[in-house]
Amino acid sequence: MYQDRFCVPRIIRSSILRTFHDSQLFGDHFGINTTLLKIESRCFWPHLSASVKEYVSTCVNCQLMKQHRPHNRGLLHSSPIAEGHWNKITLDFLTGIPESFSKKNMILVVVDRFSKRAHFIPCQKTIGAPNVIDVLFRYVFCYHGFPNVLTSGRDIRFLNTTYKELAKRLGIELAMSSSNHPATDGQSERVIQVLRRLLRSYCHLKLHSWDRTLPMLEYCYNSTPKHSPFEVDLGFMPNQPKLNPSNELDAKNTSTVELTKKLNAIDVEFREMLQEAAVTNEEKRNPGRKEIILKPGDYVLVHRVAYFTKGEYWKTQPIYLGPSKVVKRIHDKCVRSRPTSSKENSPCFKH
Repeated sequence: MYQDRFCVPRIIRSSILRTFHDSQLFGDHFGINTTLLKIESRCFWPHLSASVKEYVSTCVNCQLMKQHRPHNRGLLHSSPIAEGHWNKITLDFLTGIPESFSKKNMILVVVDRFSKRAHFIPCQKTIGAPNVIDVLFRYVFCYHGFPNVLTSGRDIRFLNTTYKELAKRLGIELAMSSSNHPATDGQSERVIQVLRRLLRSYCHLKLHSWDRTLPMLEYCYNSTPKHSPFEVDLGFMPNQPKLNPSNELDAKNTSTVELTKKLNAIDVEFREMLQEAAVTNEEKRNPGRKEIILKPGDYVLVHRVAYFTKGEYWKTQPIYLGPSKVVKRIHDKCVRSRPTSSKENSPCFKH
């Protein structure tokens, strides 16, 4: 005995650890601190804390069933800056909004990666893949031309073979966020956050007429001060509503040469601002983070969203599947792993 606790010999320490961590009665797979408190209240052996930490950290059940939040894993890398206006655009859907009087219940958000100018397009949840292309023709391509790269999430419409075939025929490269790295399309996500706030602020009293307010919200977003998306994209700020209607409209009769020079100057300054912001973001957030390099032959646990969509028993299933073997390294931040069974697709994900 030691301080009214049992001195546990080495031969049965593993059994004690299993009892107080794995068993349904004493353990329930709690974390390191809880397991340690349970054991040290009754037992003692040298380096007890280290033994508990090693056992819990290597528990396969905990790794599969518990949600991991390793915020300090992997260095942040900013996306390459777009070469020009509307060459690279991002798409995403804003859902979870009430149906309007015109039967619209979803918003397609399209953002230019360079100027950050956005289009908010009301649509229906039943919209199919061919209709997405039709909407893009009507609201985006006819005004800005065809993009070289179109980045989107992994919505079922964007995974549709018809959608992919139409994009291929138009010469558009499709880039989709990896299953375990949705931040690939973080620009659209950020714009959607802003749009949600605008909808809450201005449409909460008229829930079913939000689509009538949407054009005004789009104008508001694109005309924000200090290098607004309008100014970066067009080279000037469009006329704004006048507080006093009797005042003359200060029309922008800029000559072609002056407009070109101003647009080029804005392009250069805005590109420098984007590069500076990207460097600042990496320098600010990378200290304290640990870079992880995976190579073929390594084993990883893959989040279930890489394989399955949410279903009836989603919450009772393991969060992670595996271990899966890394079979190909696409680049420093993206690898492909071998599926855990022949029925599963081989997931490609970023880490």
